Amino acid sequence: MRKFTENEIPYEDFERMGFSQEMIDDLPEAIMNRLLSGEKTPLLSSSKNDSNDNPMKATIWMSREENGVCLLYTSDAADE
Repeated sequence: MRKFTENEIPYEDFERMGFSQEMIDDLPEAIMNRLLSGEKTPLLSSSKNDSNDNPMKATIWMSREENGVCLLYTSDAADE
């Protein structure tokens, strides 16, 4: 069950983490459904690089605060 609509995706927050709007909009349908359901995605490659100049990878998910604000969370590959 979806907890979020595509209009609620916090693209600005994704941009700060290295995920462009185009990258998010181009996610496969199954991954987008997980994101909109508040579930963690598989590891995704970011446009940002780590200290070894490799693309950073992160699991992402969204949650809603009691006041209705949509928040974005990440967990990097080292945490997975």
